Amino acid sequence: MTGRRTLFIAAVLALIGSQLLLGADAALEKTVERAKEKRQQEIDKAGSTYHAAVDRANAALGKTYDLAIAGAKRKKDDAKVETLTKDQEALKAGGSPETAETGDKLLDGAIKRRGLDIEQAEKAFKSAVDRANTALEATYKTAIAGYKRKSDARGDELATEIAAIKAETVTPAKSEVAAESKGGNGNPELIKSIGDAVVTADGKTASSKALGGQEYLVLYFSAHW
Repeated sequence: MTGRRTLFIAAVLALIGSQLLLGADAALEKTVERAKEKRQQEIDKAGSTYHAAVDRANAALGKTYDLAIAGAKRKKDDAKVETLTKDQEALKAGGSPETAETGDKLLDGAIKRRGLDIEQAEKAFKSAVDRANTALEATYKTAIAGYKRKSDARGDELATEIAAIKAETVTPAKSEVAAESKGGNGNPELIKSIGDAVVTADGKTASSKALGGQEYLVLYFSAHW
């Protein structure tokens, strides 16, 4: 009778132990998932900050282009007006001006400042990604150590997983909320309705994403008949 009781107690203790191990594994997995979510949130936040800085730099340069184009028009320098207008349109479409040196000191200085501001924003984004990866790696190391103490293969899997995450090339993507709140620069409903590109009033082709970022947008439709 005593032997049966001992076996019963041992079985109960083994069951409790297995449940505790399962609970510990679940807690580790949950901790890792939370850390991954936090990393993504930090990267998304840094991406929004980056794009805000780029938008400010582009807006400042755009105003300087307005002044330069107005000055060229006053001088009736049609060739310069055409060149500056082309560069300004490239800027509005999300690209960079093709002309690095325009001969206009004020504009050239603004182009250089824009480049420096964007470079600084890129460095800040990269630093934020590095910090987020470092924090995530610390969580992974704790989880890996926990699994390896139990000779669980999950430890090796996590080691491979964090190595792949750290090797990823992360780009500063705008959040869907930010894009939708602006009504553009990726507004899916607008692009779905009018396509990737439209013809502007002056007969030139422009990006729907770039135009979607405007506060007001008037679309003209017509039929061939």
